Amino acid sequence: MSEDLSESRTSGVEVTGTPKKERRAWIAISGVALQLPFLFAFGVTLVMLIRSFATYPEDRVVGDTKFIIGLICEAALPTILSLTLALPGVILSCISVIASSHRERWFFYSNLLLSAIWFLFFPIGTVFAIVLSVPLIRKRHEYFTDSKLGGSMNSVSKF
Repeated sequence: MSEDLSESRTSGVEVTGTPKKERRAWIAISGVALQLPFLFAFGVTLVMLIRSFATYPEDRVVGDTKFIIGLICEAALPTILSLTLALPGVILSCISVIASSHRERWFFYSNLLLSAIWFLFFPIGTVFAIVLSVPLIRKRHEYFTDSKLGGSMNSVSKF
């Protein structure tokens, strides 16, 4: 009887009934998913910049700074708006890397790619990239455990 009580206390199920492993996976998936619109908006911004300067009106003076600033601001708008989703995504990804035991390869590679893109957005994006990539790289061995050593190829559970 006492064994049944101890098993139910340490079974990994919280009071709400949601298993901890599923919650950890949800945090990781949400963190990456919230950053994907930023990646898409960054691509849209690049295409808009290229298109804007490729179709630069011939009647404009080459040094017309107000017109050029207007083109850049218009092209950067999708990226700026997508930051409202991406910043919570970075926070969730950092929580998953630092505090969670959710360790899957797709999470490692996707956050490494997103960190590389964040580095391009100096100075704020660079701070987010460092905050995300440093713990990710320091814990990289946890994402690539060998099944011969008793670990799983996809995840390692510490909790």
